[in-house]
Amino acid sequence: VLPDSLRNLVSFEDPDSEEGVQGLLRSSRLGTILQGGAKILKDSRGSAATYELSEPASGPGKKGSIDAFISHNWAVPRWRKFLCLALHFNLIHASVITVAVMALLSTLG
Repeated sequence: VLPDSLRNLVSFEDPDSEEGVQGLLRSSRLGTILQGGAKILKDSRGSAATYELSEPASGPGKKGSIDAFISHNWAVPRWRKFLCLALHFNLIHASVITVAVMALLSTLG
């Protein structure tokens, strides 16, 4: 059995939080991260504004899971991070649309 302090750390629980025990595990939506060319990934300094872009990952009304964990290197330029994320999360849709437009244009031409 783990001591409470260690269990809280490992489980992302914060019993002193206003949000109850779920306050430490936070997430952001992909659209929020990609907004403005991924400007949130410009530097490592957090602020109240960047904190407000996240929300508790679990709790009332939440599905209790995170679909993707994005880790990144602060030495990589922001635009490269943006391009990688945009490509990774949109490649299938972009490919289907490209093929459809090419097929349409080839029938018209």
